[in-house]
Amino acid sequence: MKLFSSSILAFVFACFASSATAAVTVGHIENGTVGEFLTSSGAAVAAGGVSIGIFTDGGGTPITVSDSAVASATSFADLVALGYKDVRSLSGATAAGGTDWDFPSPVSGSYNSIAISALPAGTQLYLLAFNAGSFVSGAPSTSFAGATEWAVIKDTGDHLSPADLGTKSLLLNTVIASDILVGADKGNNVTMASLAAIPEPSRALLGLMGFMALLARRRR
Repeated sequence: MKLFSSSILAFVFACFASSATAAVTVGHIENGTVGEFLTSSGAAVAAGGVSIGIFTDGGGTPITVSDSAVASATSFADLVALGYKDVRSLSGATAAGGTDWDFPSPVSGSYNSIAISALPAGTQLYLLAFNAGSFVSGAPSTSFAGATEWAVIKDTGDHLSPADLGTKSLLLNTVIASDILVGADKGNNVTMASLAAIPEPSRALLGLMGFMALLARRRR
């Protein structure tokens, strides 16, 4: 199942032999006919922004984090605690002119000169979208403050090799629905979901049982 009928949101990862650095580019046309992020109610996102990043250990080496751990986060700070790093905070990352990854303006721009050691070949990349705040480079745990909704997309089919020579692109029309870890496929668009902890089924059941017991006692 394809998320988008048009290739309007893309990541481009490039490495050149002469400079031995990687680059990340994102382009997103905020147009409902070709695809965009929407709030849970289906409205255009009026604030917030996107983050492209990876998970690393304390020393900067990319690591694997379970999808459930990512999806259970209730703030950007939770992701940082898991080892998440926005590509903008990686070694050498330099903004190309006109970079703006915040809503409601069209999200676009590049960060280049990223050290290959910080973004090696085969690194799993994630695209996140939030409905409030923005990325804070010096204090990432405070990023996207006030966000109540978000979406997470992970392309497992081809997470690219940014350290490879040449250029590769990841277009969202190649992403399958199962790669939306948070949020939902809605035609050409992706809707956000609540950025809040969802009670475990067992806890929810216990809460319902307690409520029913209280109701029974009142009737008696």
